[in-house]
Amino acid sequence: MSSQMSYDHMFKFIIIGESGVGKSCILVQLTDHKFDNTEPTLGISYKSHILDIDDKTINLRIWDTAGQEQYRSITRSYYRDSHGALVVYDITNLHSFESLSYWVKDAKENSNQEMQMILIGNKKDLEHRRKVSKEVAQQFADENGMVYIETSAKTAENIEDAFYSCAESVYESVKNGEMNSIGMGTSVKPIEEFPAKGYIETYKAWCNYFKFEVSGDLVDYITKEIIENEDEEKRTILNLSKFRGINLGIEDTVEIKPILHALNHNIYFTELIISNVNNKELIKELAMPLKTNVTLTKIVLSSTNATEGFKLVGKSIEANQSLPLTYLDLSLNKMPDKDVEVGLSPGLEKMKSGLVQLDLSHCNLSGKSIAKIFQSLSKNKKHLGLRYLNLSGNNFSRQGSEGFQKWAKKTGKKNRTVMLDFCNSSVDIKIVCQAIAENLSKSKLKYLNLSGNEFSKLHYINVATMCHESRTLKELDLSKTGLKPEPIFNIFNEILGNSKIFNFILNLSGNNIGPKGATRLAEAFMNNGESCSVEELILDDCKLNVDGIVTLCGVDALLRSKSLKRVSLSRNIQKGKKVKNAIEPLSRLFGLQTLEYLRIRGDEKSHLGEDIIGCWEKLSENTSIKGIDVQGNHMGQAALKRLFEAITNEESSLETFRFDKNENNLNSLQEFSWVFKKPSNLCDVVFPKEDVESFLKSISKREKKELKNKIKELKQKIMNGKEVNQQNFQKNAISITNDFIEITSKDMRFFHQTQLAQKMKYSIATNGKINKSENENENENENENESSSNNQEENSEESESLEESDFEIEVPNELPENLPTPDEDED
Repeated sequence: MSSQMSYDHMFKFIIIGESGVGKSCILVQLTDHKFDNTEPTLGISYKSHILDIDDKTINLRIWDTAGQEQYRSITRSYYRDSHGALVVYDITNLHSFESLSYWVKDAKENSNQEMQMILIGNKKDLEHRRKVSKEVAQQFADENGMVYIETSAKTAENIEDAFYSCAESVYESVKNGEMNSIGMGTSVKPIEEFPAKGYIETYKAWCNYFKFEVSGDLVDYITKEIIENEDEEKRTILNLSKFRGINLGIEDTVEIKPILHALNHNIYFTELIISNVNNKELIKELAMPLKTNVTLTKIVLSSTNATEGFKLVGKSIEANQSLPLTYLDLSLNKMPDKDVEVGLSPGLEKMKSGLVQLDLSHCNLSGKSIAKIFQSLSKNKKHLGLRYLNLSGNNFSRQGSEGFQKWAKKTGKKNRTVMLDFCNSSVDIKIVCQAIAENLSKSKLKYLNLSGNEFSKLHYINVATMCHESRTLKELDLSKTGLKPEPIFNIFNEILGNSKIFNFILNLSGNNIGPKGATRLAEAFMNNGESCSVEELILDDCKLNVDGIVTLCGVDALLRSKSLKRVSLSRNIQKGKKVKNAIEPLSRLFGLQTLEYLRIRGDEKSHLGEDIIGCWEKLSENTSIKGIDVQGNHMGQAALKRLFEAITNEESSLETFRFDKNENNLNSLQEFSWVFKKPSNLCDVVFPKEDVESFLKSISKREKKELKNKIKELKQKIMNGKEVNQQNFQKNAISITNDFIEITSKDMRFFHQTQLAQKMKYSIATNGKINKSENENENENENENESSSNNQEENSEESESLEESDFEIEVPNELPENLPTPDEDED
């Protein structure tokens, strides 16, 4: 970054003096050209300023220090390597002048001998209240070899001159060889290249202040994370989620207080992410840094085991009008109603920046608290840009639902919310759906999750009305809502009959639809099939049974659609119950020309078994399908072999493939290795780890060791296929990732593994980019070292189970080009 910055020299300056003399006001006046009578600095603040001396561009890096006695140990750590110091006193405050001897002595003892110092008498605009004469101040400056200048931070008088004078003295010392600058081409690293622009230095200073030991592991972790997370969009992320040391109750716990206090005035990090940790002090300790930080746009403090501190965080957000926060995630924390009422809610109401995403899911919020939150959101016009709101896992009740209704009514057409997640929230369906139909039908709402909320007999009318009125709704999750066949038919009819919505995604999983409901769905397709707007239909765990499958897969039902791309019919047929009768209808789905993805998962109680082999002939004829998920069907060796043959069709478009828990053994894996001998579009394949672990349990230790070597041979055979077909493998990526969302296929949108909220988090957390999974890449030279590795294993103890690396098939260094991003708002 520094190699492209246009300056000739960079000087590090520090401003010191008693609290209240105007140090911060001087710095703000210099850099922002305004008078800001701020609160006293807590710890360290930092700004930069450019000026020209002798046709050279000078970059000043200026550190503003706290004058209070309790922060002086922090200030001392910033003297080191400073080129100049501005010693400030208040001309109306005699005590601040009498303290100068301490500040000058402290600076000289803790800094380089060459550091230039200048004395500044501030608040010149208050001449009528002067307590220190110019003559006395000049005498002190002369005795200590300093230039003396009087300034006014309020009127800006002599502010620029003071810094110019000090910089000029430093520049002369540099020219004369008395001091080394930090400049272009020098061996000294400029301050931008210091880890996190001084964050680590500040962390060490706060450790000194609190008398805590500095954690070397934390310093190494942060430095590494910064390097990995910087990107072209200048998103700098402090992600402590993977740093085990911040968990309480473990050996070598690292104190969280100095870690968070170092964010007080840090201007480097734009995102703070700490999730899935056990530290109940975390939320409380973040309150103070939030009062002063001016760069954090995203804060994720999810699942921290905290039950207090939310009130303080809310008050800090309310007090800090310079905090540019747009993304707040406090999910999976138990939040007391009182903290919401007197802290978080007022904070949301008064905050200057508008939120784009708010996640308060599973926070144990009552209807009263939820109503307060909606009230705050409606009062602050900045929140009209709120796009993603997740309140799932709370208890809306009638009070919270009415709060939502008032918010929807007040924001109306101006509402920009794209996604609402109210999963498992005990919402009043009638009130919520009526509010959406009346107020948000012409807004931007695209994704709505009402899953897990129990519907009464008449609630479906409000849902159907909402679907009829909507002009933008694109995805609706009604899974596990207790809907019966007739209400589902009415809702489905309204969706199919709404000509204003396209590419619709409907999840009805977990409802007792049964064969009767399948018949009603088939009728809806028959009536509206050719104009059908549904693109993805999820009917998992709906007890369709064989009769329901036969009905849905008929020529007058799903096959009538011209828009259906993704279908999921998992776990709908109990094993052994006329499964054969469902195979031929299921195979017809492969004749659906628009179909791109098909998921038919099974489990111990509900799977298709070896009969599924009847589907694979049709699969080999389908050249448009991109993804298949048949995990858990216990299909056996013959069906697996036929499946592998089907997906190696040279004209196949298949990219995504899941086939674990199907009684794979070494023979089927040998067959699987041949898939990569032929041209293929496969780029997202998960190795069947669970099957391998399953058959390992039934063999002896010696057989396990032999098998381990055979697995490695199999892996090598696949890698040899890479050498034979290099062009094909440039776009293939094979991993053992278990995260269904984090995949590497060209078309990311397969099916939802989890709630809509998970997709939302993924999309925003990665900023629309796909990151390689942790398990995805191995070292390129692993194969070269494999033989030596095997020799070492012979002398070591035999392991009871295979290591994860034994299942992992090496992937290319680069992922396929032109990977898409998750669906974005179409504005």
